[in-house]
Amino acid sequence: MFNRTLKNREELISVMDALDVLGKAYTIKKEIESVNCPVLGKYDREAWTVMEADQAPEGITVGNLKVKIDIDTSSLEGAIEICDKIQERLRIKGNTCDAK
Repeated sequence: MFNRTLKNREELISVMDALDVLGKAYTIKKEIESVNCPVLGKYDREAWTVMEADQAPEGITVGNLKVKIDIDTSSLEGAIEICDKIQERLRIKGNTCDAK
């Protein structure tokens, strides 16, 4: 099983391409590492851990990715209420709208 931490994007892309050609399922975990260099001082560096999977995680198949997004929609509720009020005031007949 393939499991490697990569420190540059070119190598990451190369590994992804190779695993794709082989038809292997894999996961990628991105981390930000703090590095303390005597010459450059302290800086952050990206690192990716690529892990080959025995099978794709449940719910994920090639071409099918499910994403759960949790967002605050409270600001949209006011806009929906306004649209509902406008809809109540308008009666749509064919291509024309008649105000009540």
